[in-house]
Amino acid sequence: MADSADPSPEVVAVGAATVDRFYDVTNLPDPDGGAFAREATERFGGVGANVATGLGRLGRHAALIARIGWDDLGDRVLADLEAGPVSTALVRRAAGTTTHCVILRDDAGERMIVTAGDSTVRLRLNDDDRAAIRAADAVFVTAYAPDPVTAEIVDIATEDDGPALAFDLSGPLEELRGRGTEPSTIDHVVETASLFVTAEVAAESYLDCPAEA
Repeated sequence: MADSADPSPEVVAVGAATVDRFYDVTNLPDPDGGAFAREATERFGGVGANVATGLGRLGRHAALIARIGWDDLGDRVLADLEAGPVSTALVRRAAGTTTHCVILRDDAGERMIVTAGDSTVRLRLNDDDRAAIRAADAVFVTAYAPDPVTAEIVDIATEDDGPALAFDLSGPLEELRGRGTEPSTIDHVVETASLFVTAEVAAESYLDCPAEA
């Protein structure tokens, strides 16, 4: 947020910047079941923030578009971002709770993830965001971004001299419903993106094609 005079970034990442709480559990609980956490750790995350940070560490000039709340979590997330290699000129703070995650992880590495907070759900692009995206070589957006945000980014990517679009179908459709990118917008992403990243569970949901089929 303090580096508003930065030159245009090469890559703009759009998505959440979060605090993630990891619990290493004895088992992933069934409905109405329970588990014991042998260890609890905390780190900073969010798909958008992770991508921007990774690109920054690789020497690219990367900026993050994100929305965080005016709360303790937001203070900590912003301090972490400002200490890293990412431009925070397009990170904004507003009313609401900063997005955060609880992640249960068993001995086999299987996970259950619960996300809370409304800061990312309420993200919308402003004129500075649009200008940075148009000036960039590439833009990355996660499916966890609100549908109006992703839809507008796709439109910008299809403009003459628009940036290359990279998209992460980060979760199944039922997880995205009401807070992330809608199936019709994902269809447009498929037609536009230079890079489309997903994993098995999300791909099966979008294609309506379970693994056993």
